[in-house]
Amino acid sequence: MNDSEKTKQRPVMWKTYFLTIIVMWTMVISASVLLNTVQIKKNTLKVARIQIRTAFERDVFYRRWNAGHGGVYVPIPMAPLNAIAHANILMLGSGHILIWLIGFSVIVLINHQLNQKDLVRKQAEEELKQSEELLKQTQEISHVGSWSLDLKKNKLTWSDEVYKIFGIKPQEFKASYEAFLEAVHPDDKTIVDQAYITAINNKKPYEIAHRILRPNGEVRDVYEKSMDIIDETGKTIRSIGMVQDITERKKADEALRQAAVFETLTSVLENFISDSLGNLLTPIYGRIELCEIGDNIDQMKNDLGNIKKGITDLITGINAY
Repeated sequence: MNDSEKTKQRPVMWKTYFLTIIVMWTMVISASVLLNTVQIKKNTLKVARIQIRTAFERDVFYRRWNAGHGGVYVPIPMAPLNAIAHANILMLGSGHILIWLIGFSVIVLINHQLNQKDLVRKQAEEELKQSEELLKQTQEISHVGSWSLDLKKNKLTWSDEVYKIFGIKPQEFKASYEAFLEAVHPDDKTIVDQAYITAINNKKPYEIAHRILRPNGEVRDVYEKSMDIIDETGKTIRSIGMVQDITERKKADEALRQAAVFETLTSVLENFISDSLGNLLTPIYGRIELCEIGDNIDQMKNDLGNIKKGITDLITGINAY
């Protein structure tokens, strides 16, 4: 049963509990009224027997006395015991009804308070759920996950986005610091471990960019930063941090860097070619003019050799870049 189903069942449970308590309270009061009524009747019968016996003895005594002294006997009436008993029962019932009403009011008040607390708790749970969902969506959009490491228990807790970044399923992760190091790229594992231990020992924030190796062999670049929680003795007991997948950003930065380098090389190459061609073509043009007006074959060969050397130097310079 998930939390949503439990939340839906709570009002029904409270209503059931409330009705059950009311029924039980009514049964207790009813039982008390019944038992006390029976007891009143028993006491009334007992008193009646005593009163009848006393009245009989008194009646006999007065009759004899009057007979001996010539008096007139007047019977003394007995107290109306049934009326008294009914009055007592009525008073008892009224008292129990009052007690039942007081108990009922208390139960209703308690139920109202519990319902109010349950309503406040449900609102808090709903707000917490919305906050967690918003955090989850934010982390997913920004490729940022959160983590917490309990140093006493060596228990590492990851958010859903961290599992996505590392390409690991929650059921496949051992949730420990050593398990995290196993996911770090082998060439960066020592650097990461030393950086975290140094941060813990020096009570400083842990911050590093490194590579991770996913189970499928894919290498990703991540950036991590954390802060520590220290107890009253000054000992670090927990680290809370974030991890961000910066693979795409790093690729973009590398592409921009390469583009800048290429642009610089292109500019240098253009300047070189421009200067080299200018330096080469000027003497070539001059020598061509000399060849047109001259008839010295050896001089022409020498000029062509110089031209060839200049072209060779130009090609060599281009290849050097």
